[in-house]
Amino acid sequence: MRRSGVRAARVAAVVVSTMVALLCGAAAPAVAATTRLGDDAVVDDYVGAFHPPGLAAAVLTPDGRTRFLLRGTDGRGEPVTEDTRFRIASMSKAFTSVAVMRLVDAGRVRLDQPVGELLPELDLGDPRSARMTLRYLLSHTSGLSNERYDEYALPVAGSTAEVVSDLRGVGLVAEPGTRFEYYNTNYVLAARVVERVTGQDVDTHLAEQVLAPLGMTSTTSTVRCDQQRSDLAPGHIGAFAVRVAVPELPGLCAGNGGVVSTVADMATWARFQTGDGTTASGRRLLTPESLRETHIAQPGAQGYGLGWREVPLPGTSPAVGHGGTLSTFTGDITLHGAGVAAVVLTNSGGAPSELTAALVAVAEGRVPAAATNPLTAVDLVLAGLATTVLLLGATGVWRARRWAVRHGRARWRLVTPVLTVVVGTALPFVVGASTGLTGWGAALYVTWLLPMTTVLAAALVVAGTAVLLARVSHLRWCRSDRPADA
Repeated sequence: MRRSGVRAARVAAVVVSTMVALLCGAAAPAVAATTRLGDDAVVDDYVGAFHPPGLAAAVLTPDGRTRFLLRGTDGRGEPVTEDTRFRIASMSKAFTSVAVMRLVDAGRVRLDQPVGELLPELDLGDPRSARMTLRYLLSHTSGLSNERYDEYALPVAGSTAEVVSDLRGVGLVAEPGTRFEYYNTNYVLAARVVERVTGQDVDTHLAEQVLAPLGMTSTTSTVRCDQQRSDLAPGHIGAFAVRVAVPELPGLCAGNGGVVSTVADMATWARFQTGDGTTASGRRLLTPESLRETHIAQPGAQGYGLGWREVPLPGTSPAVGHGGTLSTFTGDITLHGAGVAAVVLTNSGGAPSELTAALVAVAEGRVPAAATNPLTAVDLVLAGLATTVLLLGATGVWRARRWAVRHGRARWRLVTPVLTVVVGTALPFVVGASTGLTGWGAALYVTWLLPMTTVLAAALVVAGTAVLLARVSHLRWCRSDRPADA
């Protein structure tokens, strides 16, 4: 799916805020600092808080050293190694950005060139689109919005060309360059530009013009996020410490989230990004100015660059990074100062930016913050609510006969279990809608990203249905000729 950490964060934020209200506004615990300063310690901290089945991390230092930290197993039960493949999700955007900037360096496109000149078939039906440039696409300030074109709707588009066709007449929500909205379709269009200019599909172009020169031989990319591959084990969903390997949800990831990589290759990528645009072999891939431009926050982009965003870390040196979130994989990369970087890849949900920040802190001699997982409390509340609902349902079934005797003439009271079923059925859709998701896609995404919400929804439906059937059955019994105490 073309998801970033933003989507998962919105889902979690809605549920977190609801649970906080249910808990009478109890204050969130303060983030503590850990006194354990080793890389292994902070990785173990994170694993203990988020329970990823498999994790691969790399820490780069200015002296050229790289330390790998590996934990757990992949979705097939094999131990995670430096060569285990993970989907890196939205961290893929920086690869598309490099592909575009190489075309800029070669004089084949201009960063401030109108997209309409490069994609004449793109007809948004809005005169403002004539001012939409490549820079605006890469910085998410194009004026395109999920309000007009739902990139999460099912069925998903199957190619970049299909997205261009689907965008016909959708219009913009703002003048290009004036409003930031993190929107994966921007990068689908950037990928389509690469395809039109080079005559290659974006995956082939990345492989030949970006990955091969860097020596990232174990890295590939796919058009679909859910494309199954023999060399890629499935990721996981779950709650608490329970994780289940499941397929990724359907989605178009061309240009915005389709890269599949290893921690060893991502360490190579991080080293390139902290350099001057040359590869380890000395080949120039980008000019220093173009590489630097990708890291610089763009006007009106709220700290977002071109495939990178500013990261608030202590110190005088700027930090940039990017997260990546699908429903079954999460990861993060953070670059700080001269040659300091951290990469984290996991095969389940989580908050890997916490770990990259902690690893960078250790590398720089600072005390890292302890890993904290707010979803643990949310899952506990949801589990408690689901248990309470089932207990109340069981009580309602047990007392259905007594209820029928007392309320046989007030059948409107059946509305309570009916409403319980309705609320349970609607819950995943409502939670999804509150984050901008619609339709069955909303229910699917919420189920994958926050499974305990669906457990609560199922408990409401089961309890409501059981009570309703029990009460209707006993109402029929009360209408028979048998005595009430028979």
